[in-house]
Amino acid sequence: MWDIFVVFPAIPLTTFCHCVCGSIALTSGFVQLAFLERIPPSVHRPPGWVYALSYTIVACTGAVLGAHDVGGQLAKYNFGGMAFFAIVPTWMAVRSAVVGDFRAHRAWMIRSYNHCFSVAVLLRFGFLWLVPLMAERLPEDVEAPYMVLVFLSWSLPILWSDIYLTLTPQVTWPGGSAPAPAPTKKQKRTKAA
Repeated sequence: MWDIFVVFPAIPLTTFCHCVCGSIALTSGFVQLAFLERIPPSVHRPPGWVYALSYTIVACTGAVLGAHDVGGQLAKYNFGGMAFFAIVPTWMAVRSAVVGDFRAHRAWMIRSYNHCFSVAVLLRFGFLWLVPLMAERLPEDVEAPYMVLVFLSWSLPILWSDIYLTLTPQVTWPGGSAPAPAPTKKQKRTKAA
């Protein structure tokens, strides 16, 4: 993790926030998903907010770091796309939970955490593939594989998540019933009248 401070010496606070919040998001998301069925909703909410806020900070700081990346304009768009596809599923999950649609909340959180894990962990493992390539070529020749690796680290999890959600049955919650979907505006008006 120290190497990121070498690459981005001009923006140390952004880099620090990115690293710290990334660790928090990765850990809190894992704990939430690993122990979800054993955690009551009142205990689930605070770490869920920690995950959503920390991952949003990670996405925003990552976009800033990407704008300063050696990959130039392509890196700016690549890391911007990565940030967009981090923020949208995370906050769609928050919205779904707030309105009580827990099936959608689960699906959006799977997308969000899959993205978080892939960008944080699999991208770093991908660098292990890139380092030997850098030893064989000049550093300028590594820009294209680097950008492909970054693109795949945030685009493939979206595909994997939806394949997983399509192939797995709808989750049942403790007690054997699935949560009811959120009522529509029309149902709310009818119930109020």
